[in-house]
Amino acid sequence: MTQGAHDALFVARLTEELLQKSPYPIQAFEDNAATYTQCTSSVAQGRLRYIEIMFFKLQEWVEQNFINMKLIPSDQQEADFLTKPLAAPQFIPIRNKILSKA
Repeated sequence: MTQGAHDALFVARLTEELLQKSPYPIQAFEDNAATYTQCTSSVAQGRLRYIEIMFFKLQEWVEQNFINMKLIPSDQQEADFLTKPLAAPQFIPIRNKILSKA
């Protein structure tokens, strides 16, 4: 999630510089409730001390309203189409949804 947000911010800054318009906030969809809670909550949790600084950078970007996180059900996560082997009942609706946007 953090690397994707970093890349999205790079493209947003490039867009802002070239087109002179603000693309913020960037919409990010997350299907992992724990990740969503950690990114949108400002409460520090001691048991998460081992997580890299970049993870906390994502939380900072959310607080600064550069990125807007939205929690969605796993069956609506279109990125799963590209990152996971899905069974046909999950694969076909996501594939059709992506192809209809093209």
